[in-house]
Amino acid sequence: MLVCQYDQGLTNTLCAVDDVLKTHDTPKAVTKSQKKDDKKWKKSRKESYAMYVYKILKQDDIGISSKAMDIMNTFIIGIFNRINGEASRLANYNKRRTITSRDIQNSIRLLMPGELGNVV
Repeated sequence: MLVCQYDQGLTNTLCAVDDVLKTHDTPKAVTKSQKKDDKKWKKSRKESYAMYVYKILKQDDIGISSKAMDIMNTFIIGIFNRINGEASRLANYNKRRTITSRDIQNSIRLLMPGELGNVV
């Protein structure tokens, strides 16, 4: 506890800094836990293709386990990234800044084997 000393004529008065602070309105420090209580944090959304895979499988009355859905989601994200990378390379080769539908079609033709590439 900090103590300050005042000289008032003949007497020395000791006062505690804590007492002085209590008499004045000072803003209190807010901890992180108090901030969390004040605001309701929203869960960050994780992008997933699970809903779309489920809708396709539902057409044929086929179910899927959660582990299989995770594998499908990872597969779709991987294919998307590969197509996107190839399409951006094609756009750079042609000295363009915009990826067009033609770039996407050509990148799929390059990436997908055999008949899958020709279907596009």
